[in-house]
Amino acid sequence: TEFKEHYAEMTMKEREKQFAFLYLNFIQSNALMKINVGDHASEMLHQIAQGEGEINKNMFDECEKTVFSNMRNNAWPRFRESQIYKDHVTKADISQLSQISGGEHML
Repeated sequence: TEFKEHYAEMTMKEREKQFAFLYLNFIQSNALMKINVGDHASEMLHQIAQGEGEINKNMFDECEKTVFSNMRNNAWPRFRESQIYKDHVTKADISQLSQISGGEHML
């Protein structure tokens, strides 16, 4: 994550600011852009936000793994079954056929 990549370069104040931004916008129970990171990671980050733990470069690792797992095993398969995905694939296929045939419609 960007947080982890730049952790060593950041001052403690910058780390706190970045943590607060990520926590308030994505993790906190009433976050505007709440993501599912699992109960364990959410509780651990909540404790850090309450001052009961320390900010560290690995604190978002579990969140990242959970989000990617949810995308791979839940969101992506459901999206591939959605009408919007099917419509997009159909349009892309028609566009490719049109390019292959020199712009002549084959359908």
